[in-house]
Amino acid sequence: MYKKVLTSFLLTAFINLISGCFSLESVSYPEYQQVEKKEGKSDEIYVITNDSIEYHFSEPGFYFENDTLFGKVSKIKVPFEGKFVLSEEDSIEVHYKGNYQSLITVSEYHKIETEYGKPGEIYLINSDYVRYHFMQDDFFIENDTLHGNGQSILKHQPLLYKKIALSDIETIKVEKSNRLNTLFLIIGIAAGLFAALFVAYAIDHHN
Repeated sequence: MYKKVLTSFLLTAFINLISGCFSLESVSYPEYQQVEKKEGKSDEIYVITNDSIEYHFSEPGFYFENDTLFGKVSKIKVPFEGKFVLSEEDSIEVHYKGNYQSLITVSEYHKIETEYGKPGEIYLINSDYVRYHFMQDDFFIENDTLHGNGQSILKHQPLLYKKIALSDIETIKVEKSNRLNTLFLIIGIAAGLFAALFVAYAIDHHN
């Protein structure tokens, strides 16, 4: 009994600790330099240029030299505005408050929207195999035609080598540790672990 309670609690606590200790934060290049100096080089960064294109770089495939960012791009998000005539060959991934439905057809999507309402966001995999992302307020489906203002997500295989001038960079999204959240989480985990063990002990002795 103790082992089951302890294992379940520690698994949940570990997931919460990892998600709570780090968060993506938008910074300027000078601010990124301070983050790198303080916390070391980031494992990954998301660079948004002045034309609203987002590039994803992963360590060790990127570096800054003089006034330029050099690196291998694993993913590109390009602004998209337009419409699609949907067919049963297209696939839709539906997200409701962090939970998502695996790839479904258009007719299945209509049933879900009728029952649960419009999802918070969707990903459309069109017949051209490009992935499109739309937030709740930025799309609607009418007569099997999707009208949307979102992003097309392009993955490059092999990785695309790219260089970007610092003057073309609007912002950098970097993963930063949150020490205050970490402290509160550790205290909460310790208290929760004590409570879980106390309840398990009480149940065992009651039986």
